[in-house]
Amino acid sequence: MRYRKQIEDLQISSRQAHESLASASKEREEARAAAAELAKEVAELKAVVSEITSQLETISAWALGFHALFLVVELGLGFFFLFACYLYARRMPKVAVTNTSASVPSAAGPVLHSPPLSRRAAKEESPAVATSVDSSSVAYSQVSSVGGGARRKSFDCEFCKPFN
Repeated sequence: MRYRKQIEDLQISSRQAHESLASASKEREEARAAAAELAKEVAELKAVVSEITSQLETISAWALGFHALFLVVELGLGFFFLFACYLYARRMPKVAVTNTSASVPSAAGPVLHSPPLSRRAAKEESPAVATSVDSSSVAYSQVSSVGGGARRKSFDCEFCKPFN
C-alpha cells in the first residue's frame, strides 16, 4: 500500500506538472499570436506614418511656394507704389519760396517745394485765384471749379488725367 500511495502521489504530481506545462504552453502560444498581431499593426502604422510624412512634406513645399509667390507679389506692388509716387512727384509743379524773415539768411537761393496743403470747409472756399500762406511769398493759382465750388487742383487725381 505504501507503494500505491507513492504511485498515486507521483501520478497526481505528474498530472499537475502536465497541466501547468499545457497552460504555460497555451499562454506562450497566445503571447506569440498577440505579438504577431501587434507586429502587423506596427507595420500598418509605419505605412500610415510614412504616407502622412510624405503628405506633410508636399503640403509644406506648397506652403513655401505659396508664401514665396505672395512675397514676390508684395514686393512688386511695393515697387509699383514707389514708382507711382516717383512719377506723381515729378509731375507736381515746383514753386519757388523765398523767406521774408531776416533771421534765416538764404545763401543757396530759393527753396523748391510743393505748396502746403490745408483743409478748409466747403463754405469757406472762395473762387479766389491767388492766396498768400503764412506770411511768406508763396502764391499759387491752381484752382479748378469742380462740383460747383472752387478747390485746389492738387487734390485731383493727377495720374488719371491722361484717361479723362
